[in-house]
Amino acid sequence: MPAPTSQTSIQGDAIHRALLHGLAKVFVLHMASKGPVYGWALRKSLDAVGYRISSGTLYPLMRSLEANGLMHSAARPVGKRMVRYYELTAEGRQRLAALRRELLRVVRDIELYAELPRAVPHSHFRPVAQSRRRSRVTRGRPAPC
Repeated sequence: MPAPTSQTSIQGDAIHRALLHGLAKVFVLHMASKGPVYGWALRKSLDAVGYRISSGTLYPLMRSLEANGLMHSAARPVGKRMVRYYELTAEGRQRLAALRRELLRVVRDIELYAELPRAVPHSHFRPVAQSRRRSRVTRGRPAPC
């Protein structure tokens, strides 16, 4: 996998792309929680924090958030053209709050895992079912070495 760069594009391997796509959804919901937003401004905001996203990815993402009841939109005149503004719904606010909590939990779990000792051999990790079977067989006798 290539070394990370300061500018991240929603391209590359499937896992990386899926993660960034999911985070883009959270970012769009977050921006919409601050007030009405429109696509071009969202693209610029995403770009400013290092996530380049194409219009062909962003607009379907926004429409899917609207279709799922997390945002609603209305076209408004801006100069001589109509611009579609998106706002968070009550359900969108609740979902965003839950996503923020979940993201914080995942980050804490990753940080905790990073601090675990790495010298623990794989043989110390047994599936729970196997551990139970072994404990019944060896009950009352010393465990085999």
